[in-house]
Amino acid sequence: MLTNRFATSDLSVVSQNSAPIGIFDSGVGGLTVLRELYRQLPHESVIYFGDTARLPYGTRSQAQILQFVREILTWMVQQGVKMVIMACNTSSALALETVRSEFNIPILGLILPGARAAVQRGRRIGVIATPATAASNAYRRAILEIEATAQVWQMGCPEFVPLIEQNRLEDPYTYEVAQGYLERIVATTN
Repeated sequence: MLTNRFATSDLSVVSQNSAPIGIFDSGVGGLTVLRELYRQLPHESVIYFGDTARLPYGTRSQAQILQFVREILTWMVQQGVKMVIMACNTSSALALETVRSEFNIPILGLILPGARAAVQRGRRIGVIATPATAASNAYRRAILEIEATAQVWQMGCPEFVPLIEQNRLEDPYTYEVAQGYLERIVATTN
């Protein structure tokens, strides 16, 4: 669910400046974030960068992800963006804190808003993500920072990115893959 991904306060900088907002993902999955941004801020201009040449990010090293993120952010700054939204969980998990100190624009990620939304729905939380995002424990840390009594289970799901990038969201095979991952994560909670 992408509603409430971004708190209004997270986006308060946008109304003060007519420059575009930068959004990037390792592919097209971030278009859902773009859709939510347009829902909340319909008059904003946006530059979207989908790094389909180097996807998937979720199986790459932290050093590679950091290099990719720095290159994309440098390009976006050259385009004159006023802020950037990392619509990529793997980038948010592995590079966000580092690049925030390196670039002089606001950079928002998905982990903390996603953790907030999860905690609002319950205290037993399963996280399915790319292998790199799951291994980073970024969601576990964020969820526990918000709600120390939450129980968090994580699973890396390498088959999801290719299915999403191929726009196979409604494909019966995608449902089978999701069911398999969810059954495994539920089994670890018992």
